[in-house]
Amino acid sequence: MTQERDGILDVPDIAMFAVTDVPELVAEYKKRFGFSPEGICLPLTTSGGLSYNSTLGIRNVSPARDGHVRDLEWACRAAAGEGLQIYLCIDPTLPFATTSSDFSLVDNTGDESPKCCVVNRLTREAVRTILNETASVAQKHAFPVAGYVFSTQNLWPMGAEGERLELTCFCRHCWKAMSEAAPDLDLSAFEKSPNPWNLALRDSGSGISHLHEIAPGDQPVAILEKSKAREYYNPAWYHSEDAALGAARQLFLYLHARDRVTSHAVGEMLRAVPAGTKRVLISEPFQYDFTDGMFLATKVSLGVDELWMPPLPAKLREGAVSDVSRPLPRVRTYLAARARYHVDALFNFIAFVNSVARLDPEMRSKDRQDLRTRFVERSQRMLQSLHLSKMEVLAVRAENRSFVAPLVTEDAIQRLMSALGLNIRSELDRLTELLSPLRRPPEL
Repeated sequence: MTQERDGILDVPDIAMFAVTDVPELVAEYKKRFGFSPEGICLPLTTSGGLSYNSTLGIRNVSPARDGHVRDLEWACRAAAGEGLQIYLCIDPTLPFATTSSDFSLVDNTGDESPKCCVVNRLTREAVRTILNETASVAQKHAFPVAGYVFSTQNLWPMGAEGERLELTCFCRHCWKAMSEAAPDLDLSAFEKSPNPWNLALRDSGSGISHLHEIAPGDQPVAILEKSKAREYYNPAWYHSEDAALGAARQLFLYLHARDRVTSHAVGEMLRAVPAGTKRVLISEPFQYDFTDGMFLATKVSLGVDELWMPPLPAKLREGAVSDVSRPLPRVRTYLAARARYHVDALFNFIAFVNSVARLDPEMRSKDRQDLRTRFVERSQRMLQSLHLSKMEVLAVRAENRSFVAPLVTEDAIQRLMSALGLNIRSELDRLTELLSPLRRPPEL
């Protein structure tokens, strides 16, 4: 009898293999869901570097355990041994790669972010090199790569403080490309506060709330009406209705210019995927998403083979799909709120801790305690975002859909914490242990 297989086991960061291995993850997957995965998604990029040796001169940050480096080749060999289809995941912003202002994302205030802008041709060339090199590794060792997965849900990170919104990217490459895509777009209007973004975004206190229902066909009047209906609009911002409508028109131009510029860059990277290999996007499922900069209809038009998207309330999902004129590719439910956002945030912090440890191996206990606290906070947010229960999977499969499971368990987090040297006792615990011999009753 053939063993049932369904779903993709997602290994979000190569650092996971410092504390576990592929057979153990497959066993945990089967224990959790009742069947084995059909495939595994392995990371090519991390916040600290790459998972293999590249000619780009970027560090291979694969962990070593039991005297062996657990890199991409090791992981592919283990996955092939488990009979799994292999997907390889890349973050096209290459968050490890540069401190160069010419590559970095730049927000509307001029601040830079340690990520690369995909509108920059050199970023896309680096991505193409990574695709070619890893395809060669797979071919050399006869590892069948089922697909390349592009994590696009956070191409354009953002921040907010009250009415002040900080969005990316305003680098010279984006400024030029968006000005050409929409000649009437006044990008300088977005450098002020409040600005046209405030019609669709607001600081929620714990993040940024989005007006997700902006459809590709919505004209400025419709955008303004939706903004008012969802109470993003504030009449105090505008001296007249015409001024508010002018802001809505600038937002309309911005959304479509960002969509066009982003889809051009993403489409070029997708075309670099070797022939016969699936092209997959990890993305948000909204009609328009500000952090990936594209309409859902545009993502479908790129000709991807699969979309991996997080769960979405039925009303929003139906609204998003209704604007897509061509058949959807295969959609797998990514079992985490905001897709990879909270998962990546934890592993970005792990890379930061590793860099601190390299520079200062003898971290002071105060610094270590602070890092531990921040690690725990990120771990809790990540665990809260996951939907890795059997009930969640039953609901997905009832709709004849498959799923992707980022299998990061509490046990794995505890082991990662210990491997990082953050599983420490408080100074009070240490003092109590030192004083314990003095508290023993005298022997008679």
